[in-house]
Amino acid sequence: MKGRDVSSFTNNWHPNAKKKQIFLQHITKEKKQKKSVMDITTYNDIGQRPYDEDRHGVFKKFAGLAHLTLCLVCDGHGGDQCSIFLLENYPKHLLQIFREQQTTVKEKRKKFAQLLGMALERCIEQWDRLCFKEFYGKIKNDRAKEAFYAQRDEAYWSENGLEAGSTCVAMLIDMRKRRAHTVNLGDSRATWIIGENSSIEQTVDQGVKKDMKPIKGFKFVNDAGRLQNDLAMMASIGDNCLELYGVVSREYGIKTIQFGEKGLRAIIASDGLFDIATNHNVLYEEFPDAKSIADDALQRRQEEVNSLCEMAKMKTVPKIDKFEDNVTIIYVKIPSLHETEEKATSTKEDLQAKLSEAQELFGRFSNLMKELETPESAAAATPTMKPPKKTTSKKSIEKRPQAAKPPLRKQSLNRDVRKVEKDGVTVNFTRKPSRERKT
Repeated sequence: MKGRDVSSFTNNWHPNAKKKQIFLQHITKEKKQKKSVMDITTYNDIGQRPYDEDRHGVFKKFAGLAHLTLCLVCDGHGGDQCSIFLLENYPKHLLQIFREQQTTVKEKRKKFAQLLGMALERCIEQWDRLCFKEFYGKIKNDRAKEAFYAQRDEAYWSENGLEAGSTCVAMLIDMRKRRAHTVNLGDSRATWIIGENSSIEQTVDQGVKKDMKPIKGFKFVNDAGRLQNDLAMMASIGDNCLELYGVVSREYGIKTIQFGEKGLRAIIASDGLFDIATNHNVLYEEFPDAKSIADDALQRRQEEVNSLCEMAKMKTVPKIDKFEDNVTIIYVKIPSLHETEEKATSTKEDLQAKLSEAQELFGRFSNLMKELETPESAAAATPTMKPPKKTTSKKSIEKRPQAAKPPLRKQSLNRDVRKVEKDGVTVNFTRKPSRERKT
């Protein structure tokens, strides 16, 4: 077929051939992505506190996209109103920002990590507007702050829990590009390890620093890691009480994690876990789920207490079976593409082995059936047995109901014989055959 266009030949041989060719070209051009299954487990415990102020959520297929998953942990303090507010409104603001980005020009679109920060900024603004209403953004110093709190509606504030605060740590996992994005505000933490031999990384905890810089217009006290002798962090959302407003920072941190073909293990948790455990303790081995991480942390703490009691020669050893603070853990496990290939090949090998075993058993069964089909083997295999005789007892015969016999009728051979009864005497006579009329 020299000089002939092969594409025209393939397009005309069948009415749907052109569509098939376009589909095949699309398949060859598209890179074959190997799917990796992600495993996410959660754990929450009230600890030794009288109430639970932590909130968390895992939002799969975020924004209607199967490859996106959002993990969110909010550690409330001074009440759970602010942490509940974050759990309800942060995904909404992030979804709205996603839709806004779709309508913008591609060159002006921002990165996912920046979008996480923008959603957090909108949550902070919404909460502050809920608290201060028309005074939002007008309190610039201690004098204006004292004037506002002197005339505020305390019943409205206490009813809605507007003096509460919360931390926020979120991780958005993109399985298509095999990367994750984090944002954190406060002392809740996200920590992760890529592969097996790499170093452990984490978000920056925003605890109270010893050398805090002065804040313009506001005075504060930093004593033993407590801001205003109250808060154990220097950044959060909320905390709009008289002592902390204007002193607590709203600065957050963002990071992007590119794990590619390697696997990823990540933990998004409140500070209750990291008060008694380190990043190495929770990531040094692959735990089956989030609860096993909490159990291991408590066990390690118990061993430390036991050793200290032995050194102090104490007779009674306290039992450590609960955390001191509320604890929330989200544990993410993403296997490497190499591991998924090995699992796929192992499953194929297992299926092939089972198939060969089944074929071997079927062959044996068929050979056995062939042997049984021969007359000699069939005669040898099947013993001759006489059928049992049916015996009926006299009692059973007597008990059986006997059907009534119909009266006997004499059938005459000649159909023309008739019986006529006259004066008590029956007379049989034969009817003469009828003669045909002459035409």
